[in-house]
Amino acid sequence: MYAYIDESGDSNLSKKSSMYFVISAIIVNDERVLSRVAVKTFRKLKPIFKNKNQLHATDDSDKTKLMLLKFLKDISYEVVYVVVNKKDRKDKYLDGLYSLFKKLAEYNLDKIYVANRESRKRVRDEIKVNGYKICNSEIMLTSTLDEKGLQVADFISWAIYQKYEKQNNSYYKLLIR
Repeated sequence: MYAYIDESGDSNLSKKSSMYFVISAIIVNDERVLSRVAVKTFRKLKPIFKNKNQLHATDDSDKTKLMLLKFLKDISYEVVYVVVNKKDRKDKYLDGLYSLFKKLAEYNLDKIYVANRESRKRVRDEIKVNGYKICNSEIMLTSTLDEKGLQVADFISWAIYQKYEKQNNSYYKLLIR
């Protein structure tokens, strides 16, 4: 089994930042299935994506979001997530990520792909070591361009974020079975 992790919302604590920060994982049995969903969505909408090289929920149209979520109905998956309230945590990203790792420890995961948002090598190494200790799974920090399954994970996080931050659960209802 494989998990793909991405986040939505502001991880900083400024007054203008979002109230909620969501970090989520989509779990699948086939390592390539989410990549195929991303490629299928991208190909279907290729005329729209003339100068674009990846899917990203905040940039894409409702049509794209609905199509990708529709393609998810054809695969077997599970969604696990953590919602961090701005008031509750100092480091929303790492606190949320480690909380999510604890939830993922219940699954027998071969590999966990994490969208790499961290530029500091020390923190990336810490995430890999602590993630392995918590989940007993290989942690792969990589870009959404290199691992297309993370593009799908971005849509999952975005849909959950919409539910909490914007009180819009229409996309959330499409992905939770």
